Amino acid sequence: KGLMIGIDTVIDIKELLLALRQEGLLGTQAGMKTLRLTPPLIISKEEVDKAVDILRRVLIEEAP
Repeated sequence: KGLMIGIDTVIDIKELLLALRQEGLLGTQAGMKTLRLTPPLIISKEEVDKAVDILRRVLIEEAP
């Protein structure tokens, strides 16, 4: 059991990871332009909503 998701991007993954980290969301690199998120099984809906908000905001700011 577990939850892992990969998100393919067109954004430089290292810059994306740095921007996410600065906002409080940790991710890792999986491939050249894939963001990997591995939240714990006990994550709450509120935490998921917060992560999605951070991800949305950062992707809008970092998009080419």
